[in-house]
Amino acid sequence: MSISKISFVEDNKQGTPKSNELLIQEIDQLDRDSSDYATRLCELIFLLVTKKPIITNYIKLDSRTAWFSYMKENRLPANSMMANVLKFLGKNGSGVCDWVFQLYESDYANTRFLVHYLNSLEGEDKVPYLKIALQTISKHMFGSPLSSIEVLKRLVEIPENELMMELILLSKEVGGLKRIGGETNTDCNTYTWIADGFDRDKEFIERADVAYDIGGGFCTPYLSMLFDKEMVSLDKIQPSIAQEHKIKIVLPPGIKQRDYYQLLERQKWEYFDVYESEINDSYSSYFITSFGFATSTVSPSKLEKDSELSSEYTTYFAMKSVSDLIAKGKDVYFFFYGRPTTKVFHNKIVSMKFINKKLEYYNIYSDPYSSKNEHNFGLNKQVAYRAKNTWK
Repeated sequence: MSISKISFVEDNKQGTPKSNELLIQEIDQLDRDSSDYATRLCELIFLLVTKKPIITNYIKLDSRTAWFSYMKENRLPANSMMANVLKFLGKNGSGVCDWVFQLYESDYANTRFLVHYLNSLEGEDKVPYLKIALQTISKHMFGSPLSSIEVLKRLVEIPENELMMELILLSKEVGGLKRIGGETNTDCNTYTWIADGFDRDKEFIERADVAYDIGGGFCTPYLSMLFDKEMVSLDKIQPSIAQEHKIKIVLPPGIKQRDYYQLLERQKWEYFDVYESEINDSYSSYFITSFGFATSTVSPSKLEKDSELSSEYTTYFAMKSVSDLIAKGKDVYFFFYGRPTTKVFHNKIVSMKFINKKLEYYNIYSDPYSSKNEHNFGLNKQVAYRAKNTWK
């Protein structure tokens, strides 16, 4: 499949300078009877969810490090796995990244080989987050988590050819290393505060004919709990694979892993490719969520990458799937929660309710200064990069 580039997306990759208030006003002023209503609505929602903050913080690594030299010499993009590692160095709970960096700088055993190899993978094997990938690799090879730097040393002491063979076998087993490297990075604790900390139209949610979770991955059962509404996962991945492939899922206290795996086994699911699929339009009212997918920075899959499309296209087509429903006169209440990896966005949550194509209610959670607070999620820093999105 090949999708041509869209001029609107290309022209707005850097975000819009328009305020939230102005964008809402423009939505209110749309001609609901116009043939281009769905397109204009999609564009305006796209601008809301991709708006840049007033301030963006940047991380820059010491140029004397071996890590810096490798990234610069190979002109690695700012969304590479090695760049993502920098965003977690020194943070609480980021021990794995710190250990890897330490061993990499000392050129310990096959550390550099393993990091370079994982960083070079593409398509279904692309690894977004080294920490998550290494945790799963450790479980696969040693039957235990990566609990200390000593375990990591054992891993990188394995000969290069054996490491490669094990990774190839693991890739075949799970359907691509992307699955265990952060594509489906499910931390339910990130969402817990929504239950009490964000106003929403509970009455609409309760009476909606159907509830969908776009790009649900393995979080849909927990969202069903938070919103007190049974949701259907719209995704290319079937939720029931989680236990078989030992997908890492961080659960809140009180929920046991085995119980959650059972929920995933029973989770309602419909295959959904945001580039090709349409949401079932046979209902009258819809509650639609997307956590860490539609308004994040999820790159197109291998097939779409033939067209050199960026993550903005994933967002655009996700917005289109919803705006098309609204344009058909359906009652739609959506709740988009962003956890971007490669960009920092102004609006972290965008929720809107449309009745007969008219915006009746909205609630937006903004973070204009890339601040740190209890409700801050997703990325609030970027790695310094030059034109063409390459390492400085």
